[in-house]
Amino acid sequence: MSERVPAAVGGALLFAVDALYLALIAAEGEQELASTRVLFVAGSLAGAAAAALAGAAIRGNERRGVLLALATATVLGWAWLALFSIGLLLVLAAIPMAIAAAGSLRALDAAAAGSIAAAAVVVAALDVTVALLFTD
Repeated sequence: MSERVPAAVGGALLFAVDALYLALIAAEGEQELASTRVLFVAGSLAGAAAAALAGAAIRGNERRGVLLALATATVLGWAWLALFSIGLLLVLAAIPMAIAAAGSLRALDAAAAGSIAAAAVVVAALDVTVALLFTD
């Protein structure tokens, strides 16, 4: 199966979850929507969704693997932190992205695939860490 379909499905689901996240925050009122943390998380999720959709459109397993691994790692990082709110929805969006990322990385040699996956995890961890340390 082509990696393009699950990547596109995951990206579209993630955009929908991100919109739902913003709608839920807006419904709470109290200026939460203007919070730097809310905006950072929403932007990070939108960036991951865009990376997944770009991965669905791009040719070449190396570039597709980088985009999809980064998107998947980012979403799973936020899902872990938001497990009791939107985390499960984020996991559902990450599943097709992970399937697509694994398919793209499987086509590469083991060293390259491992390096891409490890770098994606590090970047996602930095993304979450920056949000926790420097936003309110």
